[in-house]
Amino acid sequence: MKKVILSVLILTSAVFAQAQTKSVTLDLLGPSGLAGVSFDSRFKGNHGFGVNVGLAYAYGMGTLNNYTVNGISIPLEINYLLGRKSSHLVLGLGMTNGVYKYSGDSIIIGVSDESADIKPTRENVTAWGYNFFGDIGYRFQREKGFTFGAGLKPSCTFDNGKVNARWLLPYLSLGISF
Repeated sequence: MKKVILSVLILTSAVFAQAQTKSVTLDLLGPSGLAGVSFDSRFKGNHGFGVNVGLAYAYGMGTLNNYTVNGISIPLEINYLLGRKSSHLVLGLGMTNGVYKYSGDSIIIGVSDESADIKPTRENVTAWGYNFFGDIGYRFQREKGFTFGAGLKPSCTFDNGKVNARWLLPYLSLGISF
């Protein structure tokens, strides 16, 4: 795993060194989970193909099993900006990898009303996780200055070759290009 992460970092640093337009953004929701910071770079000018890599903090909770999930992740994306001036349609594909801590009540199967005094135990699990996502959005970006992005990132995970979970994640990003 360390070799994969190191290879990705070396490759992205080589791409960023040759890039034309670069930007740093604060990302809310989307594949970041809650919030993150990302670095985006265009291969040519202020449009066309580019790469986005970030560092994010995810947090979620739910009533089913009284659970919480939080963790640190690295979203990676290859995207394409359509448009030649400041307004762009963003289309992209990416993957988020991270380490997440799940805390929730265990599920007790087959408990009848007569056994109502049995209470679920609390489970804490830390594990590596990932999801794949697409990107369909709008980005206002000049070659230098303020950037703004908003859109949807359809996401999914796989388990044994089948789709395990699906989400439609809205996102917002604010930053600066240079």
